[in-house]
This record gives sequence, structure tokens and C-alpha cells, in this order.
Amino acid sequence: LDDVHGAELVALAAPAQPAPEVVGRVVAAAEGSPFFALELARASGSDGPLDGGSVGSLFLARLAALPRRAQRAFLLIAASADRSVARLERAWGRDFGAAIEPAVTAGLVSLAGHYARPVHPLFTQLAYEEADQAARRDVHRSLAATAATSEERATHLGRSVAGPDAEAA
Repeated sequence: LDDVHGAELVALAAPAQPAPEVVGRVVAAAEGSPFFALELARASGSDGPLDGGSVGSLFLARLAALPRRAQRAFLLIAASADRSVARLERAWGRDFGAAIEPAVTAGLVSLAGHYARPVHPLFTQLAYEEADQAARRDVHRSLAATAATSEERATHLGRSVAGPDAEAA
């Protein structure tokens, strides 16, 4: 992405019209990557640094800004191979749409065509990796309890325990 097109992209993606020097810093930091330019532009309206170090650090900041309940709902998406809203609602056990709404509003995921579609696979990977072990086990327990197949149930049961477990086996 050249500087001219990078500047146009930044102007479109920033939460407010950034000053020319901010646009220049974002374009330079993105080093030609449209994806990084988008994430940096979104971050340019926050108090954080524009050069978060990586796209991952910018993603983590966006995830951390979500309410705890929305973070947990996003973790459920990250842990589930079946991202149909019906499947996620069964595992969530309450109004999944309301729980995930802040992530939808933040542009991290969309609920379209009866599926939860994260904006980028890196979001789900980071959400899963950064979650504590107890939270991961909890969502896998929920997914195991509502699994459609014995294979899916076994997979989630295995991930829902901290070590060898006769009941899970």
C-alpha cells in the first residue's frame, strides 16, 4: 500500500478525522500493510500509542476494552468449531446475542446469516491464548454439554479438564 492510498485508508478508518501528522505516523508505522493501517487508524482515537508493536497488541487492546461478559462470549466463539448462533446460544445458556453485542459494536465480530463471523482469525486465536485456563475449561465444558456429536463432545470434554480425568475419559 503506497502512502497516498494508506492515507486515504487511515482517513476512512479513524474514529475521528486525524491530524495530518497522525496520518503520516500511522502510514509510516503500517509499512505498507493495509490491515495494520486499519488497526492503527482505529487505535489513533485512543490514548494508547499508535505503534502498539504489532497487530496482535492492537487486537488485544480492543478485546480488553470489551465488558467481561462480552470477552467471555467471544472466548466461546474462539473455542467453538461450529460458530452458528444457534450452537453458541445453546452453549451460552442465556441470551448470547446480548452478551456478544459489545463485540459486534466494536467491529470484532458480526452476526450475519445465523453465524458469528470474527473479523479476523487472529482475534479468536489471541482471545483463546490470552484467556486464563479456568475460563477456557469453562467454555469447553459448556460446549461439551451441548455438543451435537460424540466426537465433538469428547474433544471439548478433554479440553475442559486440567489433567487426567476418569470422568472425562
